[in-house]
Amino acid sequence: KEDGYLEGARIAYQMAKALAAGIIEKGYDLAYPFESNQVFVKLSKDQLKAWKNIALFETMGQIDGKIIARLVTTYRTSASDVKGFISQI
Repeated sequence: KEDGYLEGARIAYQMAKALAAGIIEKGYDLAYPFESNQVFVKLSKDQLKAWKNIALFETMGQIDGKIIARLVTTYRTSASDVKGFISQI
């Protein structure tokens, strides 16, 4: 499909933007400013444990004594996926 790659990238970016906004609204701190389809969040050990029961993600070291969780969206991530995740954190 013409521009299929760009369309997919736009979807991934918009879903990550919504994800980052929802995470911030819930009171969590981002480890780095939102810029792409990746969202990096600072979590305590207890928060990390709780989030692991909700979704798959990887950790990327520590900052400010908290663990950095890396969440990634794709062209297949839907608004309902984001809303569902945000409602559970």
